[in-house]
Amino acid sequence: MRNFLLLQDKRATAHASTLDKLKDKEINGAKVVIDGKLITSEGLATVTDFALAIVSKLFGNGRARSVAEGLVFEYPKK
Repeated sequence: MRNFLLLQDKRATAHASTLDKLKDKEINGAKVVIDGKLITSEGLATVTDFALAIVSKLFGNGRARSVAEGLVFEYPKK
């Protein structure tokens, strides 16, 4: 439980094996959750979504879309 202190007052998601520890922090159905400087994902199956969320946060949505198109990955429209 000590590891989850970093998530205090933050929204987050995590791998299904640890979701029960998040309780009210979890955003149901979200592959990636951005809350301020904190970016969390469901795990390895969402690595592309996670990476593109980081690119979007640092360089903007346009750059993330460009990277996604280069990967032949469908980037979600906002």
